[in-house]
Amino acid sequence: MSKNSLTKGSLFSRIMIPLGTVILLVWVGFPFYWLIITSLKSPAELFLTPPSWFPKFPHWVRYQEIWTILPMGRYMLNSIIVTVLTVFLSLFFTGTAGYALSRFNFKGKTLFLGMLLFTQLVPGVITVIPMYFLMHSLGLLNNYFGLMIAYATGSIPFCTLMLRSYFKSAYPLELEESAMIDGCSRFGAFVKICLPLSRPGLAAVATLTSINAWKEFMFSSIIMTKGQYRTLAVGLRDLVGEFGLSYIGEFMTASVVACLPILIAFLFMQKSMVEGMASGAVKG
Repeated sequence: MSKNSLTKGSLFSRIMIPLGTVILLVWVGFPFYWLIITSLKSPAELFLTPPSWFPKFPHWVRYQEIWTILPMGRYMLNSIIVTVLTVFLSLFFTGTAGYALSRFNFKGKTLFLGMLLFTQLVPGVITVIPMYFLMHSLGLLNNYFGLMIAYATGSIPFCTLMLRSYFKSAYPLELEESAMIDGCSRFGAFVKICLPLSRPGLAAVATLTSINAWKEFMFSSIIMTKGQYRTLAVGLRDLVGEFGLSYIGEFMTASVVACLPILIAFLFMQKSMVEGMASGAVKG
């Protein structure tokens, strides 16, 4: 390959990579920008044609009014409770199942792994009606545990596969063998060796599960039908359904407030999440 071709190739990379990055950032970030500026627009600016790209007089008062228009505190507390319960349940099952699948060979293991993979091909909307009747028969409608079970059911298969790969490559297996030679049981090795050394993988599972539980709407809308049990996603839908487009500014404001907790959590956990997902993607 000639020197001119190498120069042209490197020049093309230096131009296209930053350009592609900027285009991707604009594509992903523009909806969030529009969400924020719409929440700050005055009522007169909301329906201007053409639209204004930045509010002349930011309407910050909406961030106070939204707490009186909607029971935002109640909705947020419901979302926090369900998210925390879902994360703990998912970590328990995915941690133990992923460890077992990464360490033991047993009859039916291949079939079990195939079933976990198959669940990822089934659209979640197919399970909505069966899940509703299941929760109804168990008396778990309008119950935090009912919604927690519905959310965990969707996250456990994928996270189990991810942790299985992570446990196989996170650290040398000789560490567990040495602990068991010194008198530690298999469960003790799991608790004292595996879990502390697998924090990035567990953090990735916790972050993915919490994001999915926080933003989920479909199951929450059919399981939590009473107002005092509604999560943020369902509560925001009710705001539009009750007041219509006349409250579009308040809806955008409430959406910004709803995004903040999970965004802050993601900023703190992103390093561990990326590390855990990268290690969990290793074929093993």
